[in-house]
Amino acid sequence: MRGLNFGEFRVLVPEPEIPVAYHVLNAGTLGDHFRAWFGPRRRYLAGADRNPVVTVARDLLLWAVFNGITVPFFWTPFLEFAERSAFAAGLVRWQMYRGAMFYQFLRGCRDGNRKFGSSDLSVSFNSQLSK
Repeated sequence: MRGLNFGEFRVLVPEPEIPVAYHVLNAGTLGDHFRAWFGPRRRYLAGADRNPVVTVARDLLLWAVFNGITVPFFWTPFLEFAERSAFAAGLVRWQMYRGAMFYQFLRGCRDGNRKFGSSDLSVSFNSQLSK
């Protein structure tokens, strides 16, 4: 369910720095990234997010470590095992949980876009807001 409503959030808050702050870099948010990085609202981005090279490199690294193969077949079983094993729990770092949860967030964003589509979201939210 994480990220499933991100498209709705973007409709309600259409500021270009939102996808940059949430690290949602895909074909649908690429224009927002360029507007946020090179536009007048750049000052609203966090320090590391202001640099496109650092942001893209960080996102690619996260994708390489936490993706559709590594999360279900390595990270999730390992983190579940760490809840039962003191030794494994000693190896776990907060970044591992965060990376696995971030993968689930991005997956929810993608699934939400497939389910609702951007044009469907704007129509449904405009009708909801006018009620």
